Amino acid sequence: MRLTLRPGLRFADGSALTAQDVKWSLDRARKPDNGAWSGSLASISTIVASGNTVTLNLKQPDPTLPLPPSMPPSCRRSCSTPRVAPPRRPKPKPLPRNPSVPDPSC
Repeated sequence: MRLTLRPGLRFADGSALTAQDVKWSLDRARKPDNGAWSGSLASISTIVASGNTVTLNLKQPDPTLPLPPSMPPSCRRSCSTPRVAPPRRPKPKPLPRNPSVPDPSC
């Protein structure tokens, strides 16, 4: 899988974001000692950075990787498909009282 960085990407401090920075971050996240991200990146065998491109060589196909890596793994499936609430039914209007029937409250 090849990721191409847009030109002009910057960190919050204004320094340039490079393919090497992305590689370093992904390599760090793949280490089990650094948190829960390693499981969601387990299908990556190697990462190569060159110019503005990061290449992820995979052990096997992984349909979760094209989604933004910043998404938490628990959110990938549910957040990627927006849910739409069903339309609300209008509250039924009460039927008008039939004047020929005596009111039971009397």
